[in-house]
Amino acid sequence: MQNFILKEMAQQLQQVVITGDAHWEEHYQEFKKRFLGSTPNAGSCRIINKEVLHFRMEKGKNIITATADDFLEIINDALGYKIKYLLDEFKFDSNTGILSYQGYPSFEELKARDSKQEIVWRKNRYNAYTGSIYNFIQSLYDHNSDRQGFRIYSSDYDINSPLDDEGYEKRITIDAKPVILDSIVRDGDDNFKVLTFKKSLFIVFVNDRETFNYKNSGYMLRRPYGSSIDSGEYSMISLLDNDVLIDSRGNYNPPGALVLKGHMAWEHIADLTPLDSKISKP
Repeated sequence: MQNFILKEMAQQLQQVVITGDAHWEEHYQEFKKRFLGSTPNAGSCRIINKEVLHFRMEKGKNIITATADDFLEIINDALGYKIKYLLDEFKFDSNTGILSYQGYPSFEELKARDSKQEIVWRKNRYNAYTGSIYNFIQSLYDHNSDRQGFRIYSSDYDINSPLDDEGYEKRITIDAKPVILDSIVRDGDDNFKVLTFKKSLFIVFVNDRETFNYKNSGYMLRRPYGSSIDSGEYSMISLLDNDVLIDSRGNYNPPGALVLKGHMAWEHIADLTPLDSKISKP
């Protein structure tokens, strides 16, 4: 199951307003932007059966939820996939920017028109996977995060902290030394491992650099106070559960157990690759 969450959502029923045709296209455009993402790959990604989607608004709030009558069918011309996505949940709060969605994707490779396009797809798939949350989880399981390019630090970030006077999250402080993997990952049952930590993790993926598109996306994290960390793609991970099960493919359970910020939170369906395939450097 593929999942994504940016903050814990209230587990209670709300009054809803079912939106009519007059607002459907407006809500669809918002859904597409949040669900597919805003990375360069999203520009080459399209939903071909959008008519199966239904939207509703929680009364008195700017919270949009989406359901679908059937699998969403998505063509990703940037990565060379047709995706069938069984949408289990989608919720976006435009007041807070909190996004939560989860579902079940299946992938079918598109047929490349020539060898040149096939090479481009392999390169794009590799770039989409490396540095992603699934690459990171897999590296934790394999105990090779550092070799894969991830530097991990404990931080003083609190997901419940209020914004500062200018509406920004307060700049965090991180520990001087990287986290020891054995302190956050232990063996579990049935080929699972257990991810557990109390302080939010600040992740630096040193094998890549933040792009212009990312810096202007609204997801960018500020460099921590007084740190001499390497340059790279910055992300933040917090736990909503004490223990999270992870496997060798990069899956984690329960769904929605991780809160993502920064670069990993920027990447959505348009950058998703199959977890059951090995993506090697082209």
